[in-house]
Amino acid sequence: MLHSLVQPNFVVVQCGADCLATDPHGIFNLTNLTGPDASVTRTVETDCDSGEVTSGYLQAIELVLAWHLPTLILGGGGYNYTDTARLWTRLTAFVVEQVEHVRLVHVQACTVFFFDV
Repeated sequence: MLHSLVQPNFVVVQCGADCLATDPHGIFNLTNLTGPDASVTRTVETDCDSGEVTSGYLQAIELVLAWHLPTLILGGGGYNYTDTARLWTRLTAFVVEQVEHVRLVHVQACTVFFFDV
């Protein structure tokens, strides 16, 4: 495994949505789907069955988080903009749920930068 070979002190993961099956450049054919109703909407045939589908992207991130190292997870490119936004939202929620004792600070909306035209 890469982790044991390299023995990093920290990990940076760039989560490009180009890897998704629904992206025109989806060469890795990863999914951002979970649940029994999930289905790949790509117009080419896939080998996904109609049963439980687990997000390939979340599995990869879960593997990295299992290393228990300081990890920086970044967004990345994607040509299917709605699926890119869904991926980043899902990854953010997933990572926050995986990290223990995390409290997100509630930030009040700042109206200083908003004005009437």
